Amino acid sequence: MGKVVWTQSAQLLPEDADIISVPGMWFSGDDVFKRILDGAIACNLTTGRQHWKVPTPSTNPCEAADNIVNNKVAVEYGKLCDGIVIVDAPTGRVARKKQWATSLDDTSISVDVAMSGDAVVMTTEGTTPAFYVSIGKELWRVRCAAPSSAARR
Repeated sequence: MGKVVWTQSAQLLPEDADIISVPGMWFSGDDVFKRILDGAIACNLTTGRQHWKVPTPSTNPCEAADNIVNNKVAVEYGKLCDGIVIVDAPTGRVARKKQWATSLDDTSISVDVAMSGDAVVMTTEGTTPAFYVSIGKELWRVRCAAPSSAARR
């Protein structure tokens, strides 16, 4: 049988908060990286010691990319998950922080985020922007029609 070598305490939620999922966990080198409600942390796999923590400006449980690309992790933040922070995994330094405009009718939070090469793409029911990770410049943006209520069931 396996043996637990260390544990990390879960974040405390406000008393009025529902149980929520906070997606995003990655492994690289000697660390495990985890998306937390207000940012991301890295802990040493052997000792459990926290290596770094990067806060985000909001505690909305937004998405995170499923993978580490070029030693970077991508974590969304914001009321509408309309911001992204790209973190250098080995050091915990913020490599890029980007907020993008959402339309007044774009009220849904992000449903996905992905990174590949030097690109990061975020998808909502309304807008899908893509940015260069290295310089933060927008690559493209697609306006998507929101699915009908029948399609959401």
